Amino acid sequence: MANNISSKIADNAQLYVNNIKTLSVIITDRANEYLQKVDKQDSEPFVVAIDGPCASGKSTLADQLIEDLPVNYNLNCSLIRADHFFLPPDLRTEERLSEPGGNIHRERFLEEVAAQIKSGETFSYGHFDCRTMSLSESIIVKPAPIIIVEGAYSHHPLWRSQIIGLTVFCEADLELRVDRIRNRNGEEGLRNFLNKWIPLENKYFTAYNIRQSADIIYHFEG
Repeated sequence: MANNISSKIADNAQLYVNNIKTLSVIITDRANEYLQKVDKQDSEPFVVAIDGPCASGKSTLADQLIEDLPVNYNLNCSLIRADHFFLPPDLRTEERLSEPGGNIHRERFLEEVAAQIKSGETFSYGHFDCRTMSLSESIIVKPAPIIIVEGAYSHHPLWRSQIIGLTVFCEADLELRVDRIRNRNGEEGLRNFLNKWIPLENKYFTAYNIRQSADIIYHFEG
């Protein structure tokens, strides 16, 4: 099964998945194939990036993989949250937010993550806290065979081809997403997402064909 899946991805055939077991098999197969080709002394990790619209289940999926891959497939993972790179208020100019993908602090991601993620060594990056609108503690990323980058804008073309080995686009029905945002952020927060953040995400998805170019579409049923 894994070999058939791998060949489909290699042939640029997009896969549709809706369960964690199948996704774990795909990642394991691709990661092992990649790691066998890499010099063992380099310890260069296989990077999986999970993008998709808000409240589509990206964080839940990443957390499930972090639990499943080490236990069932003997592949330890480290995790990077793209939410930690949201743009600080002083950079949220009209010009910047008009750019597709302008809402992520791409300069800091390039410097703190993209430049170090393939080193096979421990590194750290700053955590932008949306509650305080400032950088808080540093997040330590330990070496692991697989590093998962989770969050909207994680497939940005500035680093996609350089560091990412497998791209996953997470999606869920809009009704389910709206309910999740409402429960998490309240009615005022929901209006803010509908009027501001979701349109910014959609601009990025459209401009860079994020969904269409993903290796895997992961659909959350609920």
